[in-house]
Amino acid sequence: MKEYKSSLDVVARIVPWFLLFLAATIAIPLYTGYSTMGAGALPAVLLGPVLIFALYISMYVLKTHSIRVDEYAITIDRKVKPVVIPFSEISSIRKVDDMRFAIRTFGNGGVFGYTGYFYKKGIGSMVWYCTQRTNYVLIETTKGKKIVITPDDADGFLRDIAEAHPMIVATPEAPGAN
Repeated sequence: MKEYKSSLDVVARIVPWFLLFLAATIAIPLYTGYSTMGAGALPAVLLGPVLIFALYISMYVLKTHSIRVDEYAITIDRKVKPVVIPFSEISSIRKVDDMRFAIRTFGNGGVFGYTGYFYKKGIGSMVWYCTQRTNYVLIETTKGKKIVITPDDADGFLRDIAEAHPMIVATPEAPGAN
């Protein structure tokens, strides 16, 4: 089994701190003014910060930590619910250089990574388990599902999989080849 790191980029490291700052910015003034609002206002005062904190915790436990490859599957390692993609269900794997203008349709865009459902013209709908905005690897399953991951060493990841499963890894054509 081989493990590939999946490090957070600068944005995915800064946004969680901003989120905590935002929760505190909302909570502190509300809580200090709570005594003048009356006892029934406490749930309303705490609702915003509690929701932000709950989202923060859920994004942390669903964050991609690493990507493991063994002879049978690719595993996207997370604290909760690791994602296992058996090689028998993969039709192709390839590197994608440009994901600019991908649209987040439902997901997380920077809190401990970029996860959820995204859409990009030319690729279609896909599920992201990304920690950075580079090194994109697109995995297409036999059922038509598209999964995007971002190992730090995308080229090494593809090279190692191509050695064991050469039929599923799409290699870029040489310049001038037809």
